[in-house]
Amino acid sequence: MNRLLDKLPAKQKKMLRKQRTPKWTAPMLATLTKERFSDFDWIFERKLDGERCLVIRDRHGVRLLSRNRQRLNDSYPELVSARCCWDITRAKHCTMRARWAPASINRRCRIFPPSLNRASAANALSVNNRQPAVKVCTGSNPLLSRRSGSPNGLVTGVCDTRASLVCAQTNQRPRSSRSVPTADDKRRIKIDGHWLELSNKDKIMFPENGGITKGRLIEHYRAVAEPLLRHARGRPLTLHRLPDGIDKDGFYQQERPDYFPGWVGSSRVQRNDGSKFEHTVCNNEAALAYLANQGVITMHGWLSWQSRITKPDRMIYDLDPPGDELSVVVEAARSVRALMQDLDLPAYVMTTGSRGLHVCVPLDATANFDDVRAFAQISAELLASRDPDQLTTEQRKEKRRGQLYLDVMCNGRGQTAVLPYCTRALPGAPVATPLDWDELSESTFDAQRYNLWNIQRRMRQKEDPWVDMDTAARGIVQARAALDSLRNGQ
Repeated sequence: MNRLLDKLPAKQKKMLRKQRTPKWTAPMLATLTKERFSDFDWIFERKLDGERCLVIRDRHGVRLLSRNRQRLNDSYPELVSARCCWDITRAKHCTMRARWAPASINRRCRIFPPSLNRASAANALSVNNRQPAVKVCTGSNPLLSRRSGSPNGLVTGVCDTRASLVCAQTNQRPRSSRSVPTADDKRRIKIDGHWLELSNKDKIMFPENGGITKGRLIEHYRAVAEPLLRHARGRPLTLHRLPDGIDKDGFYQQERPDYFPGWVGSSRVQRNDGSKFEHTVCNNEAALAYLANQGVITMHGWLSWQSRITKPDRMIYDLDPPGDELSVVVEAARSVRALMQDLDLPAYVMTTGSRGLHVCVPLDATANFDDVRAFAQISAELLASRDPDQLTTEQRKEKRRGQLYLDVMCNGRGQTAVLPYCTRALPGAPVATPLDWDELSESTFDAQRYNLWNIQRRMRQKEDPWVDMDTAARGIVQARAALDSLRNGQ
């Protein structure tokens, strides 16, 4: 099979046929680095772990040589006898499944584009042109990464036992080898004008119910981008990351990593001790997809925008059931709403995707955190005094006596709350979902009713109940006066 030679001009083809077969071509070795890289001048292809060797076919027959120049003919006799595949060119690198693999695994040989000595006329054929020839001759995709358009592009070595990409440059030592997912599990897409490399899309993030993959998680965040970004854009975030899935260890990340691309937003925030650090900010669909690809399951947002960091635009009542009785959560949410109506304040409700509900009051961002938290605390105490058998503001669990805790502590500076339409790191991939008030029912309430399987169907059938939240925002100055009047006249 001489299809590769057919790619060459006649003059170079003649030179190649006169070229002596090299006795040895030293393989390029991989270099481990800490960071990935993305460059349009480079191509990324599949790389499989196995045993690499140089294949030489000449008048003496076929020789398989390891990178240490050890003969491998006896180890792979079936490859030596398969003479037809060596007609691609006279010397090449190939990779084979090692003999120590279980006997049930088929032995396969994958051919790399020819890597003759640099004096060879074959090197006049660029990597881009040699790829289709190799694919035709072997029936498989090339397995390298190297500079696009380069005439040489020797293969680099296996860097470790994990899947990795390998890279090479023309007539140079290897530039790098990246410990990143293999190219067949990698997809490059453009969102909002930004290029993303989505990797390990088949990784199981939620093992239950047949398994939900990272690709499915990315699809979810892209699908809910419009309503989610209405509440996330410009807001400092705390990220709940579980890169290996919810059944493995994860972590909460407040500070923005340096390796995030520049188009993933940031907000410089001052701590209580005066020090400053960068929070991640998610302003577009591309950032949502990038964060999901980084293993971010849930985003928790500040209650203020980065532009007015000391002035919250949300006040939240976090309501979780004290036990298995869920109807008390619905009753408490309705009590909060009734009180807000008495104070001429709007109230919106959302399932947290965990155990309970959030009642959210949109504010006009004129009061500071201390004033908002004081307002929330006083209103919670008033509600508890009206229904002491069911509600309490006691923070210590042992003193609650089975009552529902009206949690308003999240209204302090630097505290966060789960954002609408975010998934939770729980079995079934539940999603925090805004509701209309008439959807609440004591008999059917379930904080995990909506999940990655059904949330998109709901969104197609129903407009976001929080779509007008910002336009409904109010100040708390007059509401505080009305609250004090109600408390004094209990």
